[in-house]
Amino acid sequence: MGKERCLRALIPLVVSLAASVTTTAAASADSEPMGTVRHAINEDKVGWKNWLAQHFKPPQKGQQAPQNQVSQNHCDGYGRQPSRAVNLRMMKETDIQRIKTSEIQKDKFVVTFPSLYYQWYINRFGKYCWVAEEASTSRMVGYMLGKSEGIPLRGHVSAIAVHPDFRGQGIARRMMKMLEHAADREKCQFVDLFVDPRNTNALEMYEHLGYRVYRKVEDYYQDGHPALDMHKAMSADKT
Repeated sequence: MGKERCLRALIPLVVSLAASVTTTAAASADSEPMGTVRHAINEDKVGWKNWLAQHFKPPQKGQQAPQNQVSQNHCDGYGRQPSRAVNLRMMKETDIQRIKTSEIQKDKFVVTFPSLYYQWYINRFGKYCWVAEEASTSRMVGYMLGKSEGIPLRGHVSAIAVHPDFRGQGIARRMMKMLEHAADREKCQFVDLFVDPRNTNALEMYEHLGYRVYRKVEDYYQDGHPALDMHKAMSADKT
C-alpha cells in the first residue's frame, strides 16, 4: 500500500512536468522556426558541423538513418548543397576548346586567349597547367595556366579561373598549391602573379595564401586599370 500511495502522489507531478515541457517547446517553435537548430547555431555560436556531431550519430552498417537525422551528404544545415567532389589533372591540348567555350570565360575578370597561347603553355609548362573537373560528370569547372622563367627562376600564374557554381570550395587554392609545388621542385625563388584590385575575392585568396603586393603596375589592363604584382617566396629563397 505504501508504494501505491507514493506512485499516486507522483502522478500529478509528472503530468505537470509534461505540460510544462510541451508549453515550452511550443513557445520555442513559435518564436524560432528552426527550433533548437537555430538556437544552437546562432545563440550558442556552435557551428553546424559541431552541432551535428553532438546531436547525431551515423547509423550502423546495415541500418537506415532516422528520418529526423540530417545527413551531411545532402545538405549543410542551412539548406545549401555541399561541396561536390572535384578532381585535378594536368591540362591536355583537347582541353583548349573546352576552355574557350566554357561558361567560366563569361566572367569579366577572365580573359580568353588564342588557341596557340594555351597550346604553348601545355607543351612547354605542362606541370604548371591544371584542369579541375567535377568527379561525377567530368565537367570542367576550373583551370590554371602557369610557367617558370627568368633569372632568378620564378614561377608565374598566368591565368586561373573557376566556374561560379563551384567557387568557395577551395578549388583555386588547390590549383595554386599544385603550381607552388611544381615551382618548389624546380627551385624557383618565388611565385608571382598579377591581379586586378577590383577582383576582391581573388585578392583575398592570394593574401590568405601568403602573397604580398610587390608593386602596382599602372595601365596594365585594356581598360586602363592598374594591376597588383604579388609575390610569394618559395623554399629556395633563403633571404
